[in-house]
Amino acid sequence: MGNLSGGIGGMILASMNMQAGPTTATVYEGNVLTAMVVGGLNLAGGEGGVSNAVFGALLVGIINNVLNLLGVHSDYTAFLQGVIVISAVALNMYTQRRSKNIADAGVL
Repeated sequence: MGNLSGGIGGMILASMNMQAGPTTATVYEGNVLTAMVVGGLNLAGGEGGVSNAVFGALLVGIINNVLNLLGVHSDYTAFLQGVIVISAVALNMYTQRRSKNIADAGVL
């Protein structure tokens, strides 16, 4: 399913730019990673859903658009995306450890 989505996205991008090249979409990896993590998808796998990924993509798109409209330089936008990814991963690890500790203690 991921390969199919990537292929369709590549065709759409190539048609929008009227060209295709091996480095055409190299700037989108940060956006994709941030959208996945913000959407609540676990980087270790096994958790998450399509609706979460769509929510993350919309939220990252809105953040990028607002920063662009405010005239923030793209380097700072990439830095903010990195901070968001690190914060979301840290929060995910914290909640997983907390739920594991509660389950081990027999509270639930």
